[in-house]
Amino acid sequence: MSPIPAEIFRDLWISFYRWLPVGWAKLRPIPLVYVALTMMAGYAVWDARTPVIMISPFQLPNAKLPFTGEMAANALQDGLQTIHNEIEEEKHEPGLRASDTGLPDLRNMLIPAFRRVQPPPRFAVEIKGVSYERLLSIAREIMGTETTVSGDVTQENGKIVLIARASDSGPWRSAPAPISADGLKQASKDLAEKILEAQNPTLAAVALLKDHQIDKGLAMLNRAQVENPKDPRIKLNSCMGFAANRRYKEAIDCYQDVQKMDPSSTEGLEGLAQALYLEGKREDAIRLYKELTYQRGRRDALLGLGETLDASDEHQQALDKYDEFLSREHLARNLAIAHTKKSVAFANLGKHDKSLDELEKALKYAPRDVLILAQRGLEYAQAGDLDAGIAQLSSVVDENKDAESVPFALFQLGVLLQQKGDHRSAILQYREAIRYRPNYVEAHLKLARALVLEGDQREALAEYRTVAALSPSDLDRGNAHILANQWLGNALQEQGDYASAASAYRAAIQLNSEYGPAHCELGLVLQKQGQLRQAIHEYSAALVPPKLTEVDGTKRLATAHFRLGTALIKAGRANRANGTAELRRAIELDPDHFESHLYLGEILYEEANWVEAAAEYRKATLIESRSAAAHNGLGLALDKQGLREEAGLEFARAIDLEPKNARYRASLTVTVGHEISNEKVVVERGTIARLGPP
Repeated sequence: MSPIPAEIFRDLWISFYRWLPVGWAKLRPIPLVYVALTMMAGYAVWDARTPVIMISPFQLPNAKLPFTGEMAANALQDGLQTIHNEIEEEKHEPGLRASDTGLPDLRNMLIPAFRRVQPPPRFAVEIKGVSYERLLSIAREIMGTETTVSGDVTQENGKIVLIARASDSGPWRSAPAPISADGLKQASKDLAEKILEAQNPTLAAVALLKDHQIDKGLAMLNRAQVENPKDPRIKLNSCMGFAANRRYKEAIDCYQDVQKMDPSSTEGLEGLAQALYLEGKREDAIRLYKELTYQRGRRDALLGLGETLDASDEHQQALDKYDEFLSREHLARNLAIAHTKKSVAFANLGKHDKSLDELEKALKYAPRDVLILAQRGLEYAQAGDLDAGIAQLSSVVDENKDAESVPFALFQLGVLLQQKGDHRSAILQYREAIRYRPNYVEAHLKLARALVLEGDQREALAEYRTVAALSPSDLDRGNAHILANQWLGNALQEQGDYASAASAYRAAIQLNSEYGPAHCELGLVLQKQGQLRQAIHEYSAALVPPKLTEVDGTKRLATAHFRLGTALIKAGRANRANGTAELRRAIELDPDHFESHLYLGEILYEEANWVEAAAEYRKATLIESRSAAAHNGLGLALDKQGLREEAGLEFARAIDLEPKNARYRASLTVTVGHEISNEKVVVERGTIARLGPP
């Protein structure tokens, strides 16, 4: 906004100076009291625009209580104001926000700034007998911005219960609380939340989300939107609520609705781009970020564009976008964000010195910022100095106990301590991070893993159950106990503790006998223990059709067919045909199932079906181009067909991928004995010759 010219101020002052004598002459005959009342009334009308909840003193029972009705009203006022203040303080947090930085471990931690169609209400205890308050009350009554809440204190089973009501809503009851000052505070906070749910659903929703009551908070945001169906700003609140709780599919649908309501909303479009990016639909996100940047004039969208490119392994392009943003930006906070994002891109390129340089630049614009300092500690460790990284993060944690971002520093400190093998200390850091932020999914996952390593399966199971309960998937939340046992079994299997893993999978099956993933993994650990017949039984039990709500159900079913096929083939030649049929069934379900193509190629090769074997191996190389086993198998099948030049090229590729594998060198030795004119193979042979003998 351009400054107002000084000439305008001069003209206004001259006009006022000329009007003053005339105005005074007209006002002089009017008694001063009327002038004062008129001014007071005008100010009251202006002030009355802000909604207010007036709380009358509560009525007390006959029994003696350690507080008065006025004290109960004051306690309720404090409860209402505290909720509002907590939300406002978080919005005005001076440090960088998790979702600002682009740090990989924080990308899903969104803390949105919710909107409202009207300013938040003020909360006050009614004061009688003051003229201005009387005028203000009349103005609010006319404008419909005043809600008077009255109430009673009752006793039930030796505890107090606060009951409040308004003329058009209520009554609301608090949960029972002890008869004491602390009990009054507790009951007032509970009552305040219930009043807000009725009087200001958006504010109540934000408070519920902050208190990690996700489903209830989202329902309250939906109610606010239903009450204002045509207001895109209220709809945006619901969208941000979904995104903040990782329900990206619902967020995407919601933001698309906002775009229909208000096509000019760049805020809605940016939210949509971010939700698409976090859902993994990066090409769509990149397209929207480019539209925001180059068609809608939103320069800050370059930061989102850079982050999405970086996450898509387009690191240099991401750096170019960050530089483009930095060349035109002057706001210190945004400069700090851009340099932090550049640091991440350089780290992804393995250029840790440059990454640290960018963090130092970020700290010039945001000194002592917790997130930047925490990332610097991680970069010290990535650059090879693990102890320096731990020392840096320990210092950040010790010096920033009350910072909003300290959970992230605690989490990263736990990660580095685990890298050093100190699982017990890491567990303490993860627990502390969760104490600050109970819905920190990554911290719960890391804690569960560390607990498994320390042999505490019971606590690990509880953490996995929490992770499932925090999932954006309705299916996961509804099957939290089953999933917890499944994930515990997976972690134990990775540790080689097959007996304990089998127990965890059986616990999941006991909860749901048709739960395919647990049957499939139980079969695998039984097979690793040499119990092939029992494994085949479990693989067969895993062949239950996926439910419509099951994520990647078809891939899971393909894996079950693949494992059943391999087990049948290993069980003897009598089962070979059935095993091969299972492998083909796996490929029908999932044409990109690499293991099935690879193993089927091996079986066909053993059966001297060279052409079909080569076809399966070739499909495997197309799916996993860096699989030495697939290239070597293809070479063998081609060589059997007399296609020695092509075979030599495949053997050479296998050796390039695994130079120390003597078996692949032996495969090439057979081909080297023949004349090879293909220039590419000659080059490959020259490369191999320089490696020396196996």
